[in-house]
Formats: sequence, C-alpha cells, structure tokens
Amino acid sequence: MIFVALGLVAGSLAGSLGPFFATGQARRMIAALGGQQALTDAFLAAEFGVSGVLVSAFAIVLIGRLRTEEHAGRLAPLLAAPLSRRRLLSGSLVIVLAGTAIPLLLAGLGAGLVRGAREGDVGAELVRLSGASLVQLPAVWVLTGLALAVFGRAPRAGWFGWAALAAFLVLGEFGSLFHFPRWVWGISPYAHLPRLPGSAVPAGPLLWLAAVAVVLGGVGFAAFGRRDLTA
Repeated sequence: MIFVALGLVAGSLAGSLGPFFATGQARRMIAALGGQQALTDAFLAAEFGVSGVLVSAFAIVLIGRLRTEEHAGRLAPLLAAPLSRRRLLSGSLVIVLAGTAIPLLLAGLGAGLVRGAREGDVGAELVRLSGASLVQLPAVWVLTGLALAVFGRAPRAGWFGWAALAAFLVLGEFGSLFHFPRWVWGISPYAHLPRLPGSAVPAGPLLWLAAVAVVLGGVGFAAFGRRDLTA
C-alpha cells in the first residue's frame, strides 16, 4: 500500500508542477533527475527512480534475512532434510523477485490512475506508467544479484550491498546533476535505465543489466553451494 500511495501522490503532484518549478534552475534539476522530456513526465521518471532505489533496499533486506537465518542456525536443519541448497536459494530468490516487481507495479498503477483520471484516458495511462515504473527492475535486480553474490561468497560482508546501493544512488541519480564525468556515473546501473515515461526505450542497456544480474546471481548460487555454513 505504501507504493500505491507513492504513486497516487506522484501522479497528483505531476499535474501541478507549474507553480513549484517555475524557475529555470528548478526545471533543470528535474530534467537532470528525470530526463529531457516534458516536465510532467520528467517528474514522474524521477519519482519512479526513487521507487527503484527503495525497492533495491528492500531486496537487500530480503537477501540479508538468509544471512540472519544462517547465523541463527536455522538453515542447517533445513538442509539436513531432503532440501538442496539450490532449492532453498531458488525459493528465496523467487520471493525477492516478486517482492521487488509488485511494489513497482503498484506505484505505476497508482500514478496511472491519477494521471488517467486527469487526462481522461485511465487505461492508456495505467499501461504507460506501469511500464515506466517496471523499467527500474533490471537495475534493482543487479543489486539483488550483488547481494546474493556477497551472501554466497562472504556472508559476513552483507554491509557491502548497502555500500554499493549508496554509491550507485549518488552516481546514478545525482551524477548528471553534479556533472560527474560520464564514465563515473555510468558505473551505477540506475544511470543506464531509460527515463520513462516520455522517452525512448533502448533494449540494449536493459539486456546488459539483466545479464549482469544473472551472472551475479549465478556467482551467489555457485559460492553458496560450495562453502560451509557459518553460525
């Protein structure tokens, strides 16, 4: 419900931006965060970017629960039964993937409902803004894969996922605003996402991000299958 509320608020505010962003500096800030499209779409793109970061944090928390369960000694009895490590990790990963996709979808639906009611075409706006919100998923899943790789190889270094999220947030969301060199802020997966709604959707960056997420997740699966459980 939190993400529905975020979507509803973002969709409502997007239609009343004129008085708040009348100055050139404010408009440039929104353009840096949300893209060069129309002001309303740029604002929504920036808000969806924030939602993507929040969902990434949620993914790190969910992966971190595996470390908590292992440290508490609750994973060992499960694995002593006819439950393989791969099945255990796969089940947890399905929950994480669904737990990141559903909030973003709800945020897009909330914004689409408000914008559709204002524009007189609810169906079109629901589809357009749901897609704009869900486009955050490849970057979210890169963070998920990174957290999974850390859990598989070095479970005590769970802080690394949070450090990476903070660094990616600064680089990806504010790199262009602070005029970082492109190669610097391009390190962040968020920097490669299309600024939707209102801009083109290049498939290349999304596929590359998905591939990186798969590789990181594979590293996590392989490492967890080989290492000893800790307590």
